[in-house]
Amino acid sequence: MSALNADQMAFLNEIVEYLVRNGVMEPRVIFETPFDHYHELGVVGVFGDELSQQIVERIHGVNRNAGIVAALK
Repeated sequence: MSALNADQMAFLNEIVEYLVRNGVMEPRVIFETPFDHYHELGVVGVFGDELSQQIVERIHGVNRNAGIVAALK
């Protein structure tokens, strides 16, 4: 993967902040406000199709891990 541009880094930081606040994230969120202020198409507009799919897969992984942690409590 090549170096990220400023919008891509900010977008990923916003995902991390969202996850810290909420613990989980529905992937559709990265196509909506506030994520669409980087690009009207959300994650796809910022990263393209292939990288967007990888980001969605990572979000699913975080959600699975969050479910495991919640089940242990």
